[in-house]
Amino acid sequence: MVAVVFDVDAVALFREAQVEGIYGPGFVWITADATTTSAVEDGLVDDPAGSRALVEGLLNFYVSSSGSDGFVRFKEAWASAQPSDCENSVFAADASLFSAEPFHVAAFAYDCMVAVAVAVSNSTRGAAAYTAFLATDFDGASGKVSLDVNGDRDTESVSFVLDNWRRSDDGGQGLSIVRAGTFSLAAGLQLTGEPLIWLGGGEEKPLDLADAASFLPLGLVYAFYSVTGAGVAFAFCCAVWLFAKRATRLVKVSQPAFLMAVLIGSVVSMCSIFPAMLDNQFFEPVEGVQEGPGRFPPLDVACNAQVWLYSLGFLCSVGSLLIKLWRITRIVTNTKVVLPPLPAWQLYGRVGALLGVQLVVLVTWAVTSPLYYAVVVDKVHGVTVDRRGSCQTDGVGMVFLAITVIFVLSVLVYGNWLCYRAREIPVQYAESKYIAFALANHLQTKSFAVLAVIFTVDVPTVLAIVKFIAVIVSDLGTIALVFIPKMVLLHHEGSTGMVGAREKLTQVAIRAWNKAGEEGTGGAGPRVTTDTRPTGSSSPSLRQQPRPLAPSTNTATAPVAASASEQQHGGGALCSDAVSIEVEETDCESDGVESSEV
Repeated sequence: MVAVVFDVDAVALFREAQVEGIYGPGFVWITADATTTSAVEDGLVDDPAGSRALVEGLLNFYVSSSGSDGFVRFKEAWASAQPSDCENSVFAADASLFSAEPFHVAAFAYDCMVAVAVAVSNSTRGAAAYTAFLATDFDGASGKVSLDVNGDRDTESVSFVLDNWRRSDDGGQGLSIVRAGTFSLAAGLQLTGEPLIWLGGGEEKPLDLADAASFLPLGLVYAFYSVTGAGVAFAFCCAVWLFAKRATRLVKVSQPAFLMAVLIGSVVSMCSIFPAMLDNQFFEPVEGVQEGPGRFPPLDVACNAQVWLYSLGFLCSVGSLLIKLWRITRIVTNTKVVLPPLPAWQLYGRVGALLGVQLVVLVTWAVTSPLYYAVVVDKVHGVTVDRRGSCQTDGVGMVFLAITVIFVLSVLVYGNWLCYRAREIPVQYAESKYIAFALANHLQTKSFAVLAVIFTVDVPTVLAIVKFIAVIVSDLGTIALVFIPKMVLLHHEGSTGMVGAREKLTQVAIRAWNKAGEEGTGGAGPRVTTDTRPTGSSSPSLRQQPRPLAPSTNTATAPVAASASEQQHGGGALCSDAVSIEVEETDCESDGVESSEV
């Protein structure tokens, strides 16, 4: 910031600039010859000590001839002058006038009067005197004196100095001036090598405006990459465990195909961290391209990649959990005598449908209004104070973003409803308790991320932390909640825990059947009870006992034929007055055949 201000107003200006946030550490203020150290003396300010602290670190840049041979001669002549040498009718000179070193401006005033005197020395008047004045050329007190056609001092003959203001070593009771350098068109800027003190009293050089940018700290980026890599490695270990234990009963009934989809989706989602941590400190802009799409092509790709990876990975993992949960809930809580079996391709197709809907949104978004990387410049009173890069889009893109957010939240809400329905199903089959925890974790992190982004969107470092937490906590949490309890259960109980789980699953199915019958018939419908399977069978069966019917109702019960799938698996020994139904483990395995569903 360059300020041309007189002493009487200097401190007031600096204080107001400090209030506005554009004066102090991190800023460079340069004053001109109108500002001197008298600005902080008693009589001009009410707090001289505080004012000296305020101006410490100022740079004072002004025209000066103090380094020229002519100024040395001028100082010697000034020191030897007497009041009698200045007899005139305008002011009275005294000894104190010549006791101090002459101010640098005095040399220019002196040379100006000499130039006028030389011009009129030959009794020239009017235009002739002005022409003679323009032709002035001599070695004066301020250096070589020559003028241009406009009567201004020839810039080639002018030199400048750069002073650094500091509080003196006497406890800050005064200001000291340290010569930091000189400047002329002929020689350029010549620094003395003296360390500079900047505003606020520090020696650390403020950033140039071209370098003033809020880049992500590299240490933070590498830490995030390391944690993400560890999360991917953990998911790989879970996949190896899943493959190794695929023959155990516990893993079979947990539908390993869907568990593998959960791992794949979580890994894809976590990989969105890699493009999300990139900014323009790693890439140079394309020359000739203004702010907007195409200025940072690699970062444009990164902006879109993080959305694609996260949304598709989220739907793959969470969608697989939901379909897995929906499948076992459908089997156990159905209230139909014959429930059509669902082949595997239909179940996988439901996950694919979720991904397909999101894919259509993403492709349309990318074609009509893709995300792009742009550098936002923050200014205070016209002064650039920060530059930060971020992913941008237009109004159309915001619509697609809203659709994506609503779709994700809808999936989470539906998932929580499924968890409520499956709350009584044993964890060996549905892990509903842990899935509920995982979905709640997703909701919490998403809610936190949305609120945090609203308040920190203009702070890149905080925004990166929010993204990292929202992705890693939710995805790693999902993997941990789904797989770690299953590993512990298999380690401690093996397949023996499945006996009690089957019995509990049977009781859940009984309650669902009876509740639906009571609600549909007013308590007069058939009632299901447990029965004992034939010798050699390891699973209990459910027997449907007829309830007493109302007198006006025909008590005859027509025979019900067994479904093809029931006949195939030997279930459903049906008769005219009772229907035997069963729930088997094969219903929950990932073979795609729900053989003896209720």
